[in-house]
Amino acid sequence: MGTKRKLVFIVIFLFLFISKSFPQGIDDPGRRLQMLMDKPANFYEVENYAKSYFEANPSLITEEDGIYTEYERWHMFWSSRISNFGDIVMH
Repeated sequence: MGTKRKLVFIVIFLFLFISKSFPQGIDDPGRRLQMLMDKPANFYEVENYAKSYFEANPSLITEEDGIYTEYERWHMFWSSRISNFGDIVMH
C-alpha cells in the first residue's frame, strides 16, 4: 500500500472516529434533557433544567407521550431514590 493510500485511509478513519465520538444535536435543549435523564446525574440539576426547558417550551407539556411525559415518569421514579444532596442512589 502506497504512502498516499495510507494517508487517505488514516484521514477517513479519523473522520469516522471523531464524527461518532460527538453526539449530534448537543445544542438541542430537548436532546440535552434526554441525555441528563439517561445517565446518573444530580436529581435537582435535572429537575431545574427540565423546569426551565418546559417553561420555555410550554407546548411540549401537552404533547401526548412526548418528552414531558417521559420526564414525568423519570421524575416520579427517581424522586424517592435520591440522597439528601440530590445524587441518584443506585442500589
